[in-house]
Amino acid sequence: MRYRTLIVLTAISLSTACDKQADNVPNRIDAPSVQQSSSTPTRSFLGYKPAPGNSSVTIVGTSPSVGTILTTGERIKIEVSIEYILDTDSGTIALVVQTASNDLIAQDMEVISRGTGSLTLSADIVVPSTKAIQVFTPMQAQDQVGTTTVQMRAFKVVPQ
Repeated sequence: MRYRTLIVLTAISLSTACDKQADNVPNRIDAPSVQQSSSTPTRSFLGYKPAPGNSSVTIVGTSPSVGTILTTGERIKIEVSIEYILDTDSGTIALVVQTASNDLIAQDMEVISRGTGSLTLSADIVVPSTKAIQVFTPMQAQDQVGTTTVQMRAFKVVPQ
């Protein structure tokens, strides 16, 4: 799961960079970005599809708050408050924390059940030397190979 999620998110970021001319593509991840407006894209990417039905994931809050500038070397706890709708029996929501170059820093994951709900995922990190920290929350149904149902936030990082 760890590497599959990393590969999917990296592939989505790369696709976005190559596809910046296509303004009609909803919910692109343009890293570093502050937020996305919707959590359910309408197209598949490299065979990955959105979570089934009307499933969605929404970041409703972060700690530190969006706009906070992080400093290389500082120890922080990243907490992400999430609301979701899952339109299948069971699935997962993950927290994936990456550098600006998509290197994995930390992750957390929770299994969820059909319906609506909210949860908080967190990761304790030491801020690495990078331009930005990206925080993704991908949602996928059980047995789903990858997903394009994801929200993202980014934090600027400055040297110590």
